[in-house]
Amino acid sequence: MRECMAQIFAVKMKPQRIEYLDYFRAIAIVQVVILHAGRALFNRGFDTPVPETHPLFALNDVLFHNITLHFSLISGIIYSYLFAKRDHFDFLKSRTLNVALPYVIVTAALTSLVVFRKFENLGLSGSLGLFVDNVLAGDAWNHLWYVPTILILYALTPTLMTVVTNPRGKYAVIILALLPLIFSRDGTVVSFGTVTHFLGGYVLGLVIGLNVLPVVALARRYMWTLAGVFAASSLVLYWLYISDYNFVGGISLRESIFYVQKLASAGALLGFLSQLKLPVTSRLNTSLKYVASISFGIYFLHAPILRPIARIVGGLSEGIPPGPTLLTFYFIVGFAGFVATWAVIEVLKRILGKKSQLVIGA
Repeated sequence: MRECMAQIFAVKMKPQRIEYLDYFRAIAIVQVVILHAGRALFNRGFDTPVPETHPLFALNDVLFHNITLHFSLISGIIYSYLFAKRDHFDFLKSRTLNVALPYVIVTAALTSLVVFRKFENLGLSGSLGLFVDNVLAGDAWNHLWYVPTILILYALTPTLMTVVTNPRGKYAVIILALLPLIFSRDGTVVSFGTVTHFLGGYVLGLVIGLNVLPVVALARRYMWTLAGVFAASSLVLYWLYISDYNFVGGISLRESIFYVQKLASAGALLGFLSQLKLPVTSRLNTSLKYVASISFGIYFLHAPILRPIARIVGGLSEGIPPGPTLLTFYFIVGFAGFVATWAVIEVLKRILGKKSQLVIGA
């Protein structure tokens, strides 16, 4: 154990590029789309929502819920790997232009859609008030909560980096990394619990970014152990869903286990992906890097696109269909949603050029 900790906290020379981090980001965003495709279909595709205890609903959540923890981990890695020695103001400026501003624009568009459809008599002041609330809380759509959450973590980064780089800070890092076990994510609400939950993954990302080579070497060494932890925690989570069991006091047992599960899967994936030696010109290499490059755009746009697709596909059945048909619908919604989102991004890039970053981020 001491040997592992020593390797993690010992700063090593950095490679010039972490290609497998691009692969990791691409896989993460695909999983986000799959998760929300299932949720859109199960919750809104039929006249009666599919219950959480349904095997396919449970499996979708068990495999993909809280995959945004991978993004907080990636954000921490990128910051400490690329930006730690630069002026933090430049980093915040970059994140404002490439994340916060597109988020505000997307929020304005989605708020306008909601006002037009449901709140015709809200008035100008009421509409502006709703827009401000949506910006602060990420409530314009049910996936946008993550953006204000990560922006808060960006603002806290200088303080967190001071802790991470302090020779005496390793125990503080361990405490911060363990806090999500008792501070549950509060659904899609931007709250102290939600920010603290993702703080753990972000801090671990900061540590990894400072020590990429030794940490990834450990991930490769213990890849199958981490995969075993993922499998075991997934089985426990599946039982919790089927049994409709969650809270122990004020702590979500599911969210605590999801935290362990997603960290284990992140470690196993990093270990596996770091071993891939894909030719630069291979289709898989270029596809993964392309998906990684538009991951922000996919995140911003996919959820509103998935909902009408889910309703159209769900409308092909009267009531909740049997398992095989529901599984087929699930794959159709996920595939169609991903392709449609990609198409919208490409259209925006061609129409707006570089200004498309104002909508799809970077």
